[in-house]
Amino acid sequence: MSLSHSRPPGRAPLVLFPALLGLLFCLFSVGGIEPLCLTAGCHIYAGYSLFGLPFYALGAAAFGLIFLLALGSFRSSGARRLLFWVLLAGLLIDTGFLIWQVLFWSCLSCLLVATLFGLAAAGAIPGASPAGRRLLVTFLGLWLVAYVPVVVATAKEILLPPWALVGPADAGIRVYFSPTCPACSETVGKILADPVVAKLTAFYPIAKDEEDGRRLAALLAQGEVGLTELPELFNTARPETGAPSWGLRVQLARNKMALARMGVATIPLVLSSDVIEVSPPSTETGNIPPWLHPDAAELAPGPGCGVEQPEAACQ
Repeated sequence: MSLSHSRPPGRAPLVLFPALLGLLFCLFSVGGIEPLCLTAGCHIYAGYSLFGLPFYALGAAAFGLIFLLALGSFRSSGARRLLFWVLLAGLLIDTGFLIWQVLFWSCLSCLLVATLFGLAAAGAIPGASPAGRRLLVTFLGLWLVAYVPVVVATAKEILLPPWALVGPADAGIRVYFSPTCPACSETVGKILADPVVAKLTAFYPIAKDEEDGRRLAALLAQGEVGLTELPELFNTARPETGAPSWGLRVQLARNKMALARMGVATIPLVLSSDVIEVSPPSTETGNIPPWLHPDAAELAPGPGCGVEQPEAACQ
């Protein structure tokens, strides 16, 4: 019994259109035009190749072959059979690459290519024989198991990036901290004590409890927050303030999500693309931040605080 199309597929456009779109997108991407390169994985996978050919070139060849076979399937049973097996093989290969993205970096451009391939394979189901439909559905089911986690990871990276309270979006140094974490106050204080390093740093607040949220809400209520206002977060004598808004809670949740993606559960966390050299604070009277001990020598003292623990659990 044949597993491929048992008759000329009247629904061939269901295969043709995704294949044509995939071919065009891959050709544009081979030429360096990537309009949907919004995730870190896009830049990384752009340099991947197999047998000396970029992945997008291989994708263009695969989509081109599928498009030609779908056209030929109107008249040729051989083309219909070959299209069926090419789609099955492609689903298997694409499932492997989706699993790779689950384990490493997600890629929006790659996800679009996978979506178009999945649509092309699904479009072949109506014209296949009963046995062929079962195989296609099985392979598509396995493909979906890997596809859905990549969609979720990509959506989180694009729609829920971490939120910096202070600092440039392209900062070379990123600091995750909590206003009620003693180790965080010392780390932030040392960075702020060096104006050169401070200007290169973005500060991402973490609310491990309600007090953190209230301090951040009170500071934001005063207006624009800059490096000079940041130390106010560590003032233990702050007056009682209201609860943070839902908008602020969402922004703070995004920062916790970023830590979770990195597998980090304690703060402070200092991320840098280079070695940080912080100048020691001056010992002259008035030049030492009130929350920074003058004898502290390490950038990240102690184990810090858990991102979901109360202040009493900090070390």
